Amino acid sequence: MIKVRFLKIVCVVIVIALLVPAIVSCRKNESEVDNTETSDSIETNQGEFSGVPIPYTDDFEGYQFKVLTRGGGDWQSSDITADLTGNIVDQAVYTRNANLKNKYNFEIVEIKHDNWNEHARTIGEAGEAAYDMWSFTMRQMASLGQEGYLYNLNEVDGINLSAPYYDQNTVRDASFANYLFFLTGDLLTMDDIATTCTLVNSDIWDELKLDEEVGDIYELVTNKKWTFEKLKLCAQKATFISTGGSSMTKDDNWGGAAQTGHIANFYIAFGHDILQKNTDDTLYLNESDKLVSDLQEILGYLGGNEHYWRGDWGDLFKYGKQLFWYASIHEVPRMQDAGMDFFVVPNPLYDEGQESYHSYVTAYGSNCITICSTVKNIDLVASIIELASYESMNTVTPKFVEYVIGGRIIDNPEDAEMLQIVLDTQTYALTDLWSTGSIGNSLGTLLENKSTDVASAFAEARDSVTSSVQRKLERLNRLG
Repeated sequence: MIKVRFLKIVCVVIVIALLVPAIVSCRKNESEVDNTETSDSIETNQGEFSGVPIPYTDDFEGYQFKVLTRGGGDWQSSDITADLTGNIVDQAVYTRNANLKNKYNFEIVEIKHDNWNEHARTIGEAGEAAYDMWSFTMRQMASLGQEGYLYNLNEVDGINLSAPYYDQNTVRDASFANYLFFLTGDLLTMDDIATTCTLVNSDIWDELKLDEEVGDIYELVTNKKWTFEKLKLCAQKATFISTGGSSMTKDDNWGGAAQTGHIANFYIAFGHDILQKNTDDTLYLNESDKLVSDLQEILGYLGGNEHYWRGDWGDLFKYGKQLFWYASIHEVPRMQDAGMDFFVVPNPLYDEGQESYHSYVTAYGSNCITICSTVKNIDLVASIIELASYESMNTVTPKFVEYVIGGRIIDNPEDAEMLQIVLDTQTYALTDLWSTGSIGNSLGTLLENKSTDVASAFAEARDSVTSSVQRKLERLNRLG
């Protein structure tokens, strides 16, 4: 599926075409958009959008819109407020906030907390009106919503969920029984840099002459011939004892390195999801024969001899000891800064019969939009989210696109084209958005035990998924 937001922010095509001619061809099918401040009509791939937000008031009287975000660690937010670091995205966030303050007289205030989830729950239990929005990992929001700490965005009249500045993937996928507690959109960039791709050590690729074995890697992607079989073949050839020992160690050469999250990385890439939606917007376990068969292959690959399990899975790539790293876009500039020479490609298709790439968006890396249930003036807060999202679409998103596919984070135009494919095929896992049953943990246990007995894991999970769905419905019913 194609992420609607990135197809709809086509207003940047003219700007990017002037700056980076190499990317014109990969966006040539998108409509051009006038993104001047006076425009109140936006052409999207769903037709003309004229729903420019109408402010709740012309003057918000210095209102401080307070957002709780993550504190320490790699995934700190930089999309709510930003310092002038010289990064064009930070500059755009700063400009957006300044524009909003000048136009409407409200200020966006970010409060970071190292233990954001526990802090949010403590605040929620106390009923304190300390924040307007919580913006951190989506993985935790479903539980917080069921506990009554978040507004159901489906029932907030001031939020136009069909607007192009909201990601229609999360409008659809993050909903359960018509309760939508969180979503993503142009207001944020964290979900975009949390989108996964495959990094390929080009030195190892060239040394092993893998282009002679499978073909030019960029052409493979473009021609939709970058498949799981080709990836496995390359990983096998890259795995060998280089230290003179009798068995593999972390200092040897590996095809890749694995962790449990990479299971979803692959089954999403193959066009599957373990959970699916009923017509009543609830979830059920997908037990298709094809999914079970593909999961067996995935577990066999990730648990096989081509992978160093867990451990220094990031450092192995950085130090030239592994061919593939299944990483997020977040890691691309870090590897650039480390002086690595690598290709960027989408996660592979299952086979050449698959119609589209699918790029898994990790719910842990994805910050989101919410409204705290302690908010008293819901119309005012909804209006701020709408105005900030619309302003972001015209200021932050164009600069983010320039940053990612305009040669700012990686200087090879072919890699930029690959990142365009990754962003255009963003896909969420329902198991991430609404933790349901134990199937994810069961698959992780299989991987740790190097087992491929997927059928037994599904049999064990069947009742737990049903029970989990029922418990969620009971909690939601108590919310009224």
